[in-house]
Amino acid sequence: MKKMVDNSRVMHTIFDTKIDELYLINGLSRSGNHLFISWLISSFSPGETYFLNNISNIRRIEDPSDLDIKLLTITCIASSNHESDQGQYLDKDIRKNLVSYQEMLKLLNGKKEKINKLVLSIENNYYDMLELYQERFKRARKVYKIIILRDILNVLASRFTAERELVKEIKKNKPEFAWHKYETDIFTVGYWTNNFYIPYPKKLEFIIFNYNKFVIDEKNRKDLALKLNIDYQKTIIKQTGFLEGSSFKNKNNPDIFKYFFRWLKYKDEKLIQFLFQDKYVRDVLKKYFDYHIVDDNTVIINHHRFDLKKKLNEIEEEKKEKKEKKDLLSPKIRMKKDFSSLKWMKKEDSKNSKKKIKIQK
Repeated sequence: MKKMVDNSRVMHTIFDTKIDELYLINGLSRSGNHLFISWLISSFSPGETYFLNNISNIRRIEDPSDLDIKLLTITCIASSNHESDQGQYLDKDIRKNLVSYQEMLKLLNGKKEKINKLVLSIENNYYDMLELYQERFKRARKVYKIIILRDILNVLASRFTAERELVKEIKKNKPEFAWHKYETDIFTVGYWTNNFYIPYPKKLEFIIFNYNKFVIDEKNRKDLALKLNIDYQKTIIKQTGFLEGSSFKNKNNPDIFKYFFRWLKYKDEKLIQFLFQDKYVRDVLKKYFDYHIVDDNTVIINHHRFDLKKKLNEIEEEKKEKKEKKDLLSPKIRMKKDFSSLKWMKKEDSKNSKKKIKIQK
């Protein structure tokens, strides 16, 4: 088996390797983690980056010392496919900047004295977990601690969608998807609040990726690139998620506002209703995400006013169109359609044959 990892060398493999630049990333699932990661990696040179994706997905850990290096092999994202590949959300032009899977295994086996870049991400955790990792990586020259944030209403909406899709997969006798499951409840809001309100002066040590501002404001992207010490001109915004990801052009695009209204599909969810009405949440959304909830029917985003009733009607129309398209593709409808066209063809044939007979006479 090529996945054999020497567990006796754990402390060297991860924490004592010399790393020129270490990127530690934490955010709630469905907050734009992979949008940011793919954008970051796109700025690097081919074949220089090591990437461990969402290592918290293995199991809940209270301290980095509890890491099981054997299990870390399933979090490796490499330039080429491998058995437990999770890298399909990375565009091929971005993925080429990663090292090979064999190189990732060398790192985990302690056969790398020094590497250039390591990107390590976790999800659904408190911000201080990044500090614990930083303490362990004693030989990292430069450490970037990044917090991924997105407005809480659309985080929840995206998670609700993902959960429903995962449940469908599990029902289709695919138990391997079960480990992806995450619960969206009030604790999710707790993680979001913890990551959002990092106390000063500690907050100055973190780099904030604000999803809402990133997708609509090029200046925000340029400022972020400056903080990360990367070449903005090399960056690419092209990321597709497993279930409901999105692709963005690297420029300001007003059409992107549609991504801020996914929560309307779940307006009847109790958690969504509670947060929408909560004054504290409204104040946070307005101040930090340019998401101003004026009243129950009006939202202003980046100086653009939106009528929620109108948006709801648009969503209902989209649902209707999707259903109609789905019905057209269903076997029964298609058979009826084919049969009706067949009858029409027969009628035409019979008409033509009658005309021919008349002409012959």
